[in-house]
Amino acid sequence: MMRIDYIKGTALKLIQSERIYKMTSDTYHLAKFIKVRKHDRVLEVGCNHGVIIMVASQYTDRECLGIDINQDALELAKQNVLLNEIKNVRFECMDFKHLNQLNFDLVVCNPPYYKHLNKNDDQAKLDVSLNLEDLAKQAFTVLKDKGRCSIILGAERMGEAIKIFADHRFALKRIQMIHHSLQHPASSVCMEFNKLGKVHCKVEAPIVNTGV
Repeated sequence: MMRIDYIKGTALKLIQSERIYKMTSDTYHLAKFIKVRKHDRVLEVGCNHGVIIMVASQYTDRECLGIDINQDALELAKQNVLLNEIKNVRFECMDFKHLNQLNFDLVVCNPPYYKHLNKNDDQAKLDVSLNLEDLAKQAFTVLKDKGRCSIILGAERMGEAIKIFADHRFALKRIQMIHHSLQHPASSVCMEFNKLGKVHCKVEAPIVNTGV
């Protein structure tokens, strides 16, 4: 069963399916967190039904690319692009590690939250097909010098992510914590890394998660 929703804060319509992971608050927060410049070439890794790449496309005059290993999700993403009459987004079904296109200005990804522990667990939430090491390594390859990589993760993995991206010559440039309330510890964190950038980080105002 499919239904049409709107992406909060935009005029973009969104077809969602019971068979494909629906838009979550993390998707929405990462879409708001990214900063897209007028001539940015944007890549979304694991684009699912296309929310973030569609939002990004509204701010750039360059072509945007969404990739995913789930062909069903990509078919839904293509429907969403057609529904919104977006001309500068295309999709490819592939593993990020096999992408051979270069010179992106921004890579954005909502990677799996949890380390792979059990092969029977839900792979969409685990780092089976894409771990942070793979993400940082391949992002360095496909980005221009000074290009950015923006991600959202569970807050408990923030230190791990900073170390891994630093090992691959990225500097943390912006960070934003997400809380269920200001009385709760952060549940998630948005981070923007800069390829070959200098160490200088802006801490954005925290988000109190009210859902989507």
